[in-house]
Amino acid sequence: MPVISEFSSSAGFLGLAYLTLFVLIVLVLIGSWRRERIWQNEQAKMREALERNTNVVSELCIYIKALNGSNKK
Repeated sequence: MPVISEFSSSAGFLGLAYLTLFVLIVLVLIGSWRRERIWQNEQAKMREALERNTNVVSELCIYIKALNGSNKK
């Protein structure tokens, strides 16, 4: 009987080790997914800001050209 109890105990420990490893892998994957989502949101904010700045610069160029045209008259 002692052989069976030793095997049962080591199998339980091995199962617990595998369960712990699985949980750690899942936590790493969740953290990686969250980091990716945060990075994508930051990239979207940067693109929107760049588009707004590009629009402002375009409007300023049009305004400056209009001022130069009115000064030449």
